[in-house]
Amino acid sequence: MARESLKPAASIESAPLTGPDPVAVVLPALASLGSIVSVAALGWIGRDGSAKPRRGRRSVAAILKDLERDCRDLQDAFKRIVRGLPVLVSGGGGTALPMKFGMHALAVPEHGQALYQSLLSAVSALLLRSGQHSHELMGAIEDGSLEPTDEQFQAFGEAQERLNELFATRAGLKTAIETGFDIAVQLTALLAAMRERYVGA
Repeated sequence: MARESLKPAASIESAPLTGPDPVAVVLPALASLGSIVSVAALGWIGRDGSAKPRRGRRSVAAILKDLERDCRDLQDAFKRIVRGLPVLVSGGGGTALPMKFGMHALAVPEHGQALYQSLLSAVSALLLRSGQHSHELMGAIEDGSLEPTDEQFQAFGEAQERLNELFATRAGLKTAIETGFDIAVQLTALLAAMRERYVGA
């Protein structure tokens, strides 16, 4: 599923302009995933459920549903990024080169500027949403309203390690996008299972 849906579209020739860096679009998407997998930390620190519920916190079911939606939207965002790569990386280095600012975008067609702004707006909004929803979820876990299983905490931890590995190994742009998409798929299923377990409890 992941690889088949991540095929880039053909580029369109147009008058080239100095273009924005595609890494600046990919990093907020990865950071959105990072905010969600930070839940893993609660799996190994002490929790006694004595924390007071945060003021104005929404229901656990609503929080899980919103985070699941965030992950689905991240899947779509990574797909859009891949489809736009032939335009955004038209004058820079190849996508297999290490993910590094200034390496990938030099000459971008005029229509690529609008694509870049659209992608940046979408992933920036996702970063804000996922950060807020993750914060709410961690609060629900800390006060004992939600008790993920050890396996679920482990799944968050494994996803976190995959993200960390991208930076530790200086992964290429293409690898970072594909891995981000795979993690978004994994987290979508994980959060859906958590919501189903919570609602059915």
